Amino acid sequence: MLIDAFRTIASEWMVVEDYLNRELMTVEFRLETSDLSFRDLESLMKGLHTVRRRCTCYQELINNARHFCKARGQPYWPRTTTSSIAEADAALLAKDFEKLAEKMQRIVLRTRKGIKLLIGLVAISQGNVGLQRNLGVERLTIFAALFLPFTTVATVLALPGEFAPGRGRFWVLWAVALPIFVFVCFALGEDFRGEVLKHVQFS
Repeated sequence: MLIDAFRTIASEWMVVEDYLNRELMTVEFRLETSDLSFRDLESLMKGLHTVRRRCTCYQELINNARHFCKARGQPYWPRTTTSSIAEADAALLAKDFEKLAEKMQRIVLRTRKGIKLLIGLVAISQGNVGLQRNLGVERLTIFAALFLPFTTVATVLALPGEFAPGRGRFWVLWAVALPIFVFVCFALGEDFRGEVLKHVQFS
């Protein structure tokens, strides 16, 4: 009776193994054929983590069944040492469960590879989002640089009193602004050159 019961259990584990393989094939097919968003990748990641957690529990159950068959029951059960039929059947069942444990381990390894791949794809997706944001900031910087001369001219023309254009102390504006401008260019020169080199190498 126990032999038939454990054979049925082993066949049910085969069904579970086929189900897990189908789930992994579905994930791999979506990764190969679809342009997935960050949310989709996150959903697939959670699914693979669930599969890995279940496989860990399944491995423990399969190993317990294998030990049970190998010992021909619980340690305190009475058993005959001369029953070659029972020993042979128990050995066959133990091999069956050992094969199931190996298949489950292959599923675990396959799941880990899928998780690593998803982690890489998520990192690439985040990098693309960062690039898009940097391009947006770069466009805003260009627009600001284009309108900077107009703002500067408007500010200068709006100076009141003795510092206004055409007045006696108008030269103070240039005497103060030009040294500050040279100092800022000198201080930011290395960073600016580094950014230019990065863009040239990237291109």
